[in-house]
Amino acid sequence: MRRSAPPYGLPYSPDLNPIEKMWSKVRQFLRRVKARTQEALWQAIGAALQTVSDTDAVNWFRSCGYCYE
Repeated sequence: MRRSAPPYGLPYSPDLNPIEKMWSKVRQFLRRVKARTQEALWQAIGAALQTVSDTDAVNWFRSCGYCYE
């Protein structure tokens, strides 16, 4: 018995993945603050994650074509 496989894989597109948009915002924040020590980096990561709002997440999902009500 043969297993069927799809004829091709769907290409990956970061533009259609909301998590990529979130990480882009976090990276942008980290570049701006320029943390140069490990402790400063951990503090900056925490601050960067706090910049992600509910509205950001909803908009990222919408821009990727997900329906959200």
